[in-house]
Amino acid sequence: MAGTLGKRRVEDIKTIASIPIEKMSALLLIVEAKQKFHISIEDFIERVAEIVGDDADAIGRFVVGVRRALDETKGEAEQYLADLLSSTEEDLAEAGLLDAWIAKSEILQKVLDSETAIVLAKSSELYYLASHHLHSFKIITDVRPVFSADLKESIAHIVKNHLYIRISDDSENEQLMTVSIGLDDIRDLLNQANRALTKTQTLVEEAERGKIPVRVYDV
Repeated sequence: MAGTLGKRRVEDIKTIASIPIEKMSALLLIVEAKQKFHISIEDFIERVAEIVGDDADAIGRFVVGVRRALDETKGEAEQYLADLLSSTEEDLAEAGLLDAWIAKSEILQKVLDSETAIVLAKSSELYYLASHHLHSFKIITDVRPVFSADLKESIAHIVKNHLYIRISDDSENEQLMTVSIGLDDIRDLLNQANRALTKTQTLVEEAERGKIPVRVYDV
């Protein structure tokens, strides 16, 4: 069953089990404080690292991963943790961490049921939700000559602009797309880009005035 969970998830569980329970209790206080950082997994991990150090990455992955699974299946944290214990009991026992994990079950349940975990998982899903992600793009301008019948000289030039876009899907499979674009397309891209920047700034300022946590997508 551990194989079904994946090696990283099992290792994260072992890492969390090894964290002193006093630090896990301090983590619960942070989660229940409902601070602004809770919409960004990076900010959450950075804050948690102040308590548990390098183990913060394991906690961040576990909290977001499990909470998203619970949301998708309409499951309960208490039952999920019970099933998780059954699946990893042998691994935890071999590592001498079974009792330590069991002792933290109540804290983990409260963490997973907290508003911070729920909002953090949903924010993470919405932040990355897209069929493809943009890695880079550029516009290349080239000249295509038209030659005379005897090929002794070029008698005309065709100037073309191409938009090169490098994207990847959720499986990290990269694709390179090339699109020919005209001058009107380039002008429209500039206009749309400026509009997007203005709209984004407006939404950020509105959120900050209302003291609403806000995160702008940036690859």
